[in-house]
Amino acid sequence: LYLDVRRGAAFGIDGCRVVRAAVTADRADLAIETLRRGPRALPLAVKASGIGASRYALRVNGLDLGTYDRADLERGIPLAAKSVGKETT
Repeated sequence: LYLDVRRGAAFGIDGCRVVRAAVTADRADLAIETLRRGPRALPLAVKASGIGASRYALRVNGLDLGTYDRADLERGIPLAAKSVGKETT
């Protein structure tokens, strides 16, 4: 999952699809679906660019995941399985 904060956009990559995205300067509220993934697939992660704020809040599928340092999001953080939710084929 890739967030381009400067453009206010979210893109599903590596096995997920963004259904809805509200991306602002200091937070993202996303609804995503995952595609079926094999047992050896890497965990889903969110990576962001264009963040102006020092801290950035994430909400995925209705769950507040917390507030993260800009540097951590630029490197990428894993998404917890419970936040990913609905799986599609």
